[in-house]
Amino acid sequence: MTQVKSELNMVEWRDLTKLSTGRVIYEICLPVPFLVLSLYAIEAQHIMLALVAAFFFFLTGLRLSHNAQHNMVGCSKQLCECILFTLSVLMMNSMHAVKVSHLRHHKYCLRDEDEEGSCAHMPFYQALFYGPLFTLRMHRDALKYGSKKQRRWIYSEVLMEAMLLIYCFTLAPLTVQIFVFAMLGANCLTAFFCVWLVHYGCDGIEKISRTVRSHWLNKVSFHMFLHVEHHLFPQVPTCNLLKLARRIDEQNDSFKNNLVFARGSK
Repeated sequence: MTQVKSELNMVEWRDLTKLSTGRVIYEICLPVPFLVLSLYAIEAQHIMLALVAAFFFFLTGLRLSHNAQHNMVGCSKQLCECILFTLSVLMMNSMHAVKVSHLRHHKYCLRDEDEEGSCAHMPFYQALFYGPLFTLRMHRDALKYGSKKQRRWIYSEVLMEAMLLIYCFTLAPLTVQIFVFAMLGANCLTAFFCVWLVHYGCDGIEKISRTVRSHWLNKVSFHMFLHVEHHLFPQVPTCNLLKLARRIDEQNDSFKNNLVFARGSK
C-alpha cells in the first residue's frame, strides 16, 4: 500500500481541475436536452422514448449534482448550491441531503459510519430493492449530520418536492405526472446503480471502488462509473476522469482490474 501511495503521488491531476468557460456551460446544460426530449415524448405519447430520455436526464443530472456537491462544476459555490436546489426539484430528491451523505461516504468509505456505502455489502438483489429505504435513511442521516445551513437547504428542497407531489395528484397535466413518477422510480434504483455497482466486493482499504475501461460503456454512462478514480482524486470533475484514469494506469495499472461489470471480486 505504501508503494501504491507513492505511485499515486506521481500522478499529475491539478491541471484536470480547471475547466474552460465553454466546458462549464456544457456541464451545467448537459441534462437539459434530455429533460426537454422526455417531456416532449410524453406529450407525444412516445412512452419508450420518454423513459429512455428520462433515464439519461436522471443520469446526467446525477453527474451535474455530483460535481456540484464537490464544488467542481467550475462556477461559484453559490451557483453550485442553486444547481443542487434546482436538480432536487426536477429529480425529486434532496441533492443537499445527497451531498451530506456523499461527503461522509468519502470520509468514512465503506466503514460503519458510511451510511451511503452500507448497501455495498448487501447481495445484489437486496441492494436492488433497498432503494426506497436508502433514500429515506439518507435524508434522516443528512438532517442528523448536516450543518444548520445544509439542513435549511434540505428542508426547503423537501418542501418543494412535497408541493410538486400535491400538484401532481391534483392539477398537474399527465406529462408532468408521468415525468415525476419516472424520477421517483429512478431514485428507487440509486442504491443499486450508484453505490452497489461501484463498490461491491470492496473493503474501503485495499479496494475502495471499481472502474470501467470499456470505451462505449464510458460513453453511455457519461463516465460516471470511473469511480475509483473519483475516490482517489475527488477534486477532478467527471468530464476529466478518463484522462485521469489513463494517467493513473501509467503509474499503477492494478486499479483497472477491479471492474464494475466483472464476475466476482478481483
